[in-house]
Amino acid sequence: MLGTGFSIKQCAVGVRNQGSIFNGATAVYIPSVLSSLWQDASGTVPVISDGDPVGRIEDQSGNGYDMIQTTAAARPTYRTDGARHWLEADGVDDQMTAATRFGLSASPALTIVAALRPISYIGNDDRVFHIGKVGTGTKVLAASLGAEGQSWRHDGGNARFGAIATGSDTVLSWWRAAAASFSAQHAAVDGVERGLISAANGSAEPVDTTSQACLFNRGPGGAQWGHMRLYGLVLYAQELPSGSRHAVEAGLAQQAGVTL
Repeated sequence: MLGTGFSIKQCAVGVRNQGSIFNGATAVYIPSVLSSLWQDASGTVPVISDGDPVGRIEDQSGNGYDMIQTTAAARPTYRTDGARHWLEADGVDDQMTAATRFGLSASPALTIVAALRPISYIGNDDRVFHIGKVGTGTKVLAASLGAEGQSWRHDGGNARFGAIATGSDTVLSWWRAAAASFSAQHAAVDGVERGLISAANGSAEPVDTTSQACLFNRGPGGAQWGHMRLYGLVLYAQELPSGSRHAVEAGLAQQAGVTL
């Protein structure tokens, strides 16, 4: 049992009940499913209590895209208030990685939805989720926050959609069609689509095909750290129809205790 009185079984019930919402997802990371969290990267020491380090989070989609951290000092922390459960990244060196790009092409149809709380901003570009290699001009795929607000980042261009306040729980979405230019991408906050504010190199498309993904940073050797709580993140290798996306946003809102 957790010290809060919630069992691992009870923590998982909400996600099982949302199973149909997340059907067809390419990757699902939900910290409230404690059975998916491990203190070590190899998955031998379970996470059981508030404050435990997280060296592995298992993909709940069934596709096996688990994310790990082999360096003990760089592991995010599992936190709970008894009702909600999250990974907390310190914005200094915490990150989790996987040697995959989820079967995606260089410029794919893609939807990323995350329930989170930005605690503070480290810079203009604090990565939530990054797919691709590290390097200027690489034209990767990344969902980002930071002092410049919610954005798609490509390390060779961006699309920006406006500020997100720190200290508040929110559900954020990023989506794009296959072969979309940077300026043709989309974003939403709490289920409401936002207008594009600005784009850098807006007519370009992603070109990188490196099999590397990262939570809370740009990847090993990068320095776009995210200082945030993550209640859940779901990735789809498609541009979800708006109704389907709203259902996913509502499901993740439950993980954060947010009413949309």
